[in-house]
Amino acid sequence: IEASHDDNGIIWPEAVAPFDIGLINMKAGDADCDRICDELHAAFVAVGKDVLYDDTDQRPGGKFATADLIGLPWQVIVGPRGVAAGEVEI
Repeated sequence: IEASHDDNGIIWPEAVAPFDIGLINMKAGDADCDRICDELHAAFVAVGKDVLYDDTDQRPGGKFATADLIGLPWQVIVGPRGVAAGEVEI
């Protein structure tokens, strides 16, 4: 932990991280965001990835802080503007 952290918390190496990917739905309840998140979640699980899917009704800052605090090595962020443009953030 001492060698692998930043100001927001732990950054776990992939080999010991509690989850492989944090999937963050920025607007839970939005039909398009929910659909893309469900498709991504199914695709990640199908290739054997452990996914922590955050579809809580929190503000974006809270979602990012939680993912950073856990120390997830990868975060996939799905928001309405990105979905409209056919993009997600990693």
